Amino acid sequence: SGDDDSGDDDSAGDDDSGDDDSGDDDSAGDDDSGDDDSAGDDDSAGDDDSAGDDDDSDPFGDDDSNAGGTWLGDVTFSDSAEMLSFCNHYTAIDGNVSLVGGTLTDTAALSCLTAVTGDLSALGTSLQSINLPSLSYIGGVLSLRSNLDLTEISIPSLFVVDSLEVSLNHRLFSVDLGNLIEVPGFVSLFYNPSLIDAGLDQLTTVGAYLTLYHNFQLTDLSGIGPLTSVGGDLYITFSGDLPHVILPQLASIGGNLELGHGPHVTEIQFAALTSVGGSLLIRFEDQLTFLSMPQLGSVGGDFTISDNGLLPTSQAESLRDQVIAANGIQGSIRIEYNQ
Repeated sequence: SGDDDSGDDDSAGDDDSGDDDSGDDDSAGDDDSGDDDSAGDDDSAGDDDSAGDDDDSDPFGDDDSNAGGTWLGDVTFSDSAEMLSFCNHYTAIDGNVSLVGGTLTDTAALSCLTAVTGDLSALGTSLQSINLPSLSYIGGVLSLRSNLDLTEISIPSLFVVDSLEVSLNHRLFSVDLGNLIEVPGFVSLFYNPSLIDAGLDQLTTVGAYLTLYHNFQLTDLSGIGPLTSVGGDLYITFSGDLPHVILPQLASIGGNLELGHGPHVTEIQFAALTSVGGSLLIRFEDQLTFLSMPQLGSVGGDFTISDNGLLPTSQAESLRDQVIAANGIQGSIRIEYNQ
């Protein structure tokens, strides 16, 4: 009695069935396989049984407490699955957004997006449509360029954007940015040969330059709305089907005004325009017969009206005399090769 033939302890209270021949702990709560049987154990690699864990491959995490919040940092979307994942947790991005790659065809899965503090760009993608119905704020530049399959842009709630570029989208025919009133930076619609409507129906103010050129199917300028001022240059050139250049509420242009190379333009009317801070150039409007700027009283640079074969020279000279009689023309004057 009391011997320990096998090294065990036969005295009262010994642990013959709880001996630790293999190093185990037979008492309650033992960890025979190395696990932690208490709540919150981590039995599989990397998982955390507590709320808010991130056991999956979701790039935006699976913490539902962030739903409806703001993602901090830049984001690149290359497929719809990434957009859906984002919308499961967030509605806004404090950073830049890039739409990239050859698999995206639309942005339907990103319908949750309400705000981007930086730039939003889609450059050289396979997108066929860009539809962001909830997006109202872009702190930087909206740049949609070289998307050869793109036919439609619809961001109808957009109220704030610093600058806008829509260019080199060969199939684009429809743009809806109809809630945009002021753009403090630039607006450039360049070489969208199928575009029939600029889609800026409420636009009143552009802080920098406004360019519309090589949009061959554009038939009127109602798509740039009740425009009243352009802080920089205004270029409307190479718009093949445009028959009229009429901006009845535009009062001031801070930079140059250049109109030209419109093979079907027959009339130019700026009823409210009082000043052009830079040069005024109207050239190579082959069908132009009528020119009216009855309030224009100041041109800060050159005054050039030339190479408009059907425009009566008397109209160009009358406009020149009107400006000189008011506040004058600061640069050189060239009127030639008109009718």
